[in-house]
Amino acid sequence: MEAFTAALKVFVVAAGILLVGGTLALGYMLWQRAATPDPVSTPTAEIAPAAEPGTVVLPAGSRIVQVAAEGGRLTLLIEGQFGVQFVATVDPRTGRQLGLLRAVRQ
Repeated sequence: MEAFTAALKVFVVAAGILLVGGTLALGYMLWQRAATPDPVSTPTAEIAPAAEPGTVVLPAGSRIVQVAAEGGRLTLLIEGQFGVQFVATVDPRTGRQLGLLRAVRQ
């Protein structure tokens, strides 16, 4: 019975070390991932505030693929860097962004 108790103690200590080590490794990997964002998942088509009313400013490297007007709003299909596509809703009078969605293919 003493041998079983000794083996159980060794098992519990080893499991505790693995648990603490695994938690530290997971925390380090999450910290490292947060420090270096993925360029594809970063929204690169954020529309900057316009200098003058009725102007939409897009970041460098992006282009408007399609435009639809409905109900006093413009819906723009924007292709950003790395081929990422966004759908932006804009007020045409002020150029203010009303909404931005990232389009993802599955």
